[in-house]
Amino acid sequence: MLPTLTVMQARHPDMYADALCCLCRAAPEDNDHVWTCPNSYNQQQLIWADAVASIPKWGRAAIRKANEDADTRHRKQQARTPNVAAPKRLQWYQPSDTLLWASLYSAFHDLSAFRPPEQGQLKAPLASACSVVTAYQGLLHSALIEAWRPIMKGPRSVVVAVAHQFIRRLDRDALARLWKTRCEVTIAWEKTQGIRPKMKKQAQTGQPWNNASGTILPPDTCQCGKPNTDHHQGLCPGAQDNPTLADQRLLACVRGQVHLSTLEKMGKIHFL
Repeated sequence: MLPTLTVMQARHPDMYADALCCLCRAAPEDNDHVWTCPNSYNQQQLIWADAVASIPKWGRAAIRKANEDADTRHRKQQARTPNVAAPKRLQWYQPSDTLLWASLYSAFHDLSAFRPPEQGQLKAPLASACSVVTAYQGLLHSALIEAWRPIMKGPRSVVVAVAHQFIRRLDRDALARLWKTRCEVTIAWEKTQGIRPKMKKQAQTGQPWNNASGTILPPDTCQCGKPNTDHHQGLCPGAQDNPTLADQRLLACVRGQVHLSTLEKMGKIHFL
């Protein structure tokens, strides 16, 4: 995957005059704008509509799996206690489209940005509502489960299974319809500017980055983010305990500052 233009412009200001989005040319292309660009609203509407349309299929599959698991447990219990009662069969309860969309508006506070709520579909966001960006990144937030439990009227395991499938679909479609489309446009623009792949792998010519926050450092600033003059006798004490070490390593990889080893890419290193 390509780094965002904000990263590339900071890394190679001699090649990238600005970091404006190649699609809308109205805002810098950072990690959030990649997924929320107004020029992608039509595609985002299709992504969410397709995912919602698949909920009945995932719900029935989750119920079938739950019943099969219950039958398996019952057979094992019968081997020990022959007269044990049979488990109650679960049924999939399909919420109406109005309830589904209302629950999504409550779970994702910025969903209405590209899909204006229709009458009866707007619901106050939950206290723990999350962003659509987290869904595109494949992260299942508890807010979605909290919003779906009252309307799906099933065990939590079924709701969680459906939510996992829903987020997985959003993640897959966002990659195919939003990210890859943006990469194609960016590559085409870079060709018009004479920017070749080999040039982007050269050592960065821009200002250094703050390894902790991922922001550009002002002049005469230490890697820790503080001015050099703030350090005692010019020495940086550094962090005693750094719980974000793995995050810094991955950020440095995205910026092209380091290359992960094969084991790191496979997740075999204990701190990754």
